[in-house]
Amino acid sequence: MAVIEKLRDMDLPEDPMAALGAFIAKAQQDITEDGLARGAPMFDIAKVNQETPFHDVEFMFPHFFLLPSFAAMSSYRIRPLTAETCLFEIWSLVLRPDDEPYETPKAPIMLPYDSDQFPEIPMQDYSNLPRQQLGLHAGKFQHMRLSREQEGMISNYQRLVDGYLAGLDAETLRKAQTVVNSGYNAPILDIGF
Repeated sequence: MAVIEKLRDMDLPEDPMAALGAFIAKAQQDITEDGLARGAPMFDIAKVNQETPFHDVEFMFPHFFLLPSFAAMSSYRIRPLTAETCLFEIWSLVLRPDDEPYETPKAPIMLPYDSDQFPEIPMQDYSNLPRQQLGLHAGKFQHMRLSREQEGMISNYQRLVDGYLAGLDAETLRKAQTVVNSGYNAPILDIGF
């Protein structure tokens, strides 16, 4: 964030898409240079993004995902406790120089879903949970329709969970997992069953 803040007043093209491209290219360059200058085990962000497909979210079945951003990421792990509750872990991950001092977390900090100590985006997401649960338990609610193009990941995951509950063989489930572990905006996909 400190490196990106320095780009606040950079000259950009008038076209919004060209401006976004120029901003991201400069941010990748400056973050790479900053990391190398600090002695972090840095990689060339622009080069990696050209050589490797980028997803806004990287999911790993059944309950883990990463939100990558330049040379850092947020790590999320969700563990169900009951039909209505879960333990939702958030970790901020960053590349650090080997000799940079930092405090190792000793224990998780437990916060209620409506805590003002969450970062802005999780706070926005969590604020919807009570209304969503009320809607799902409403007497007239019978089924949910998902977008075939943008919310397919939800359907893909739920069908994979159904495969585990049905006791499908390990090879079928392994193949389905490789399909399901796709990007956030994945369409509904054929997972093999």
